[in-house]
Amino acid sequence: MVSIREARWGVNARPRGQTPVGGFPVAAAWCRIAGVRNEMAGEMTTIDIKVQPNAKRGEIVMGLDGRVYVKVPAPPREGRANQAVVELIADRLGIRKSAVTIVRGHSGRNKTLAIAGLGPEEIQRRLGP
Repeated sequence: MVSIREARWGVNARPRGQTPVGGFPVAAAWCRIAGVRNEMAGEMTTIDIKVQPNAKRGEIVMGLDGRVYVKVPAPPREGRANQAVVELIADRLGIRKSAVTIVRGHSGRNKTLAIAGLGPEEIQRRLGP
């Protein structure tokens, strides 16, 4: 399996802060579908979400703008909310927790998750109402 850095920057992983030629990732085949991006021809799919910690109950809501909103009861301390997000997404998608990784936004509400083994259409079907 390809690491996230290799998927984003190609085989020769560049350090942070450097942009590849043309401003686009070298090895990524992007297809944007309402917040879902498919990288490396189906091996890894990333999804942009917005998290609301300290909610009354855990739930996943599809917004009218096509964005995924995740509400978790865990507080945003010591990574508890991040762990709850990974568990909730993995449970809803029917995959193991190790297949869901937080790529960006470890300390913020806007996060990018990498999901292994599912395509964008399948993710939207499973997360949908």
